[in-house]
Amino acid sequence: MTAVAACRKCGPDPLANARFCHGCGSPVVESEPHAEYKQVTVLFADVVHSMDIATAVGAERLREIMAELVSRATVVVVQHFGGTVDKFTGDRIMVVFRRARRVGGPRGLGLLGGLGRSKRNQAAS
Repeated sequence: MTAVAACRKCGPDPLANARFCHGCGSPVVESEPHAEYKQVTVLFADVVHSMDIATAVGAERLREIMAELVSRATVVVVQHFGGTVDKFTGDRIMVVFRRARRVGGPRGLGLLGGLGRSKRNQAAS
């Protein structure tokens, strides 16, 4: 959907469905809609001492561990809380929640997502 801007030459807003300005006859130009801002909650998680783990288990095993962590986090975030795993880099993950009102606002959603991920990881250990 595009919005119609005021005439660039003489300034008045065009009439409904007009193809030309009623003031000066210039063609009506459609403008891009304005950006829409929404409140989101972002959860960052980082594996503590990941380099020590890599030293102990090796790079390939660490990659497997991190892949499993992302898989579990994705299940919790997407299926239980309606979030999106936005980025996974090395030993860090960034999750975005857009439906914050369901569970007490953005802080509550971020907290529940973090706790859910933590409880699932503890249960798997």
